[in-house]
Amino acid sequence: MTETQEERQGAVVERSLAFAVRGETATIGQSAVGVVATTGATEVRQSVAASVLAGGGVSLSQGAATAVVTAGDVEMRQGGAQWVFAAGDVSVEWGGAAVMAAPTVKVERGMIGLVLARRAELGDGVRVLLQPRGAAALGAGIGLAVAAVMAVAGVGALSRVLSARRD
Repeated sequence: MTETQEERQGAVVERSLAFAVRGETATIGQSAVGVVATTGATEVRQSVAASVLAGGGVSLSQGAATAVVTAGDVEMRQGGAQWVFAAGDVSVEWGGAAVMAAPTVKVERGMIGLVLARRAELGDGVRVLLQPRGAAALGAGIGLAVAAVMAVAGVGALSRVLSARRD
């Protein structure tokens, strides 16, 4: 397909399967898309996208994405993503994410795995599995466990090397 000036300015994908969509803005509806890359706003409704990279805001309604990275705000309604990284604010209603990082995160009815935010507003019924302090404690515990396993394995390997030299 040849690209026209109109397609570069505003991409619209409806009821389709696409590997990559790019433009100044993008509207994805009832579709499955690999990568969406825009310099402006992106709207994903009733669709699935592997990655959404936007220079403006992202609106995700009744859809899902693996990763959402934006220089603007994220508005999520009845949708979810594994990773949400926003330079602007994040607003979620009936949705969730595994990891969400933004200056301000506001969640009404949803579930978040890990929230990294200066300010988090969590409504009634919102579940956060790990906050930064809990994540740091979990990481430290896993690090100590791995260090202990490596130390025990290292002592066993060292004793085998030393016994082999004596023979």
